[in-house]
Amino acid sequence: MKDKYFPEVEKNFPGVKCYVLKGIRGEGVDCISFVYVFQSDEVRNKFWKAEGTSYTELGNAAVEKLKPLNEEMGKYGKMIDKYTDWVVQ
Repeated sequence: MKDKYFPEVEKNFPGVKCYVLKGIRGEGVDCISFVYVFQSDEVRNKFWKAEGTSYTELGNAAVEKLKPLNEEMGKYGKMIDKYTDWVVQ
C-alpha cells in the first residue's frame, strides 16, 4: 500500500497525504487502517461533495484512474469504508 497505492492516490488527489495505521490493541488489533490528510478544507472540497460520501466530478475522475489499483488491492483482503471527517486541533 505504502509503496504502490498511496503514491498514486497522492498523485491523483493533489494536496492529499496518505498514512497507514496498524491496530496493536483493542477492537482493531491486527487490522490495518488508512488516514487521508488534506492540506485544507478547499483541497477536500475539490474532490468530495459537502455530505462527504460522494465525489465531485474531479474526484470521480481521480477515482477512475485508480480503479485498476483498487481492484488489485481488493485481492489482499476485505476493505470496509467508514466515513468521518476529523479536524486536528
